[in-house]
Amino acid sequence: MFRFSRFSITKKLVIVFLSFGVVVAALGGLALLAAISLGDRGSEVGAHLSPHVKAAMEIKLNATAAHLYFEEIMMGDASEDVANVWAHLESAEAYLAAIEQGDDISGAVYFASEDPAVQAAGPKILQALTNFRAAAEQRYANLGKADEGAGSAADAAFDAAYDSVIVEATELETSVFDDMQEGLARLAGAQSFAIITLILAGIGAAAGCFTVFVFFRKVVSARLNQLVTITGELAKGNTEVDMPTQKVQD
Repeated sequence: MFRFSRFSITKKLVIVFLSFGVVVAALGGLALLAAISLGDRGSEVGAHLSPHVKAAMEIKLNATAAHLYFEEIMMGDASEDVANVWAHLESAEAYLAAIEQGDDISGAVYFASEDPAVQAAGPKILQALTNFRAAAEQRYANLGKADEGAGSAADAAFDAAYDSVIVEATELETSVFDDMQEGLARLAGAQSFAIITLILAGIGAAAGCFTVFVFFRKVVSARLNQLVTITGELAKGNTEVDMPTQKVQD
C-alpha cells in the first residue's frame, strides 16, 4: 500500500513537483491541440470555404451580365461588343473550375472543394453554360433576321438556356452555402473546445499551486516550526522535550 508519509521531505518535494509538472504538461498539450484545431478550422472556413461562396455568386453574376449584354446587342446596340459576352461566360466557367479544381483568379486563391454535393453540381453547370453559349452563338449568327428578335422561338430557347444556368448555379450556391455552414459548425466546436481547455488548464494550474502551498504549509513549515520549538526548549535547558522520531534525511 502506498504511504506518502514514509518518504523524506526531499522525496516528497520531488513527487509533488513532478506530479504538478505532469498535470501542467498534460493540460498544456491539450491546450496546444485545441489551438491547432482552432487554427485549422479557421483556415478551412477563411481560406477554403469562404472563397467558394464568392465564386458561386460570380458564376451567376457573369451569366446574368452576358445575358443582358447579349440582349442589348440583339436589339441593335452597336456600342456593345459580343466579345464582352463571351468574356463573361468564360469568367463564369473559370470560377466554376476554381471551385472544382482550385485556381488563382485575379490574385484570389481558390482551393478545390472536397464536398461531394458541390462536386456533383459542377458538371451540370458546365453543361448549362455550354448550352447557353451555343444558343447565343446560333442566335448571334442570325443577327438582323426577323425570326431572331424578341419573342421568337430562338429568343425563347436562348432565355431557357439562361434560366437553366441560373437554376444549376443556384443549386451549386446552395451546396456551397451548406458546406460553409458545416465548416462554421466545426469552427464553433473547435472554439468551444479551446475555451474549455483553457478553463481546465487554469483550474489545473490553480489546483496545483494550491496543492504545493498546502504541502509546504502542512509538511515543510510544520516541520520547521517543530524544530524551532525543540531548539528553543533545548536552549532553555529543557532536556525533557519530546524529540520526534524521524529519519536523518528529514
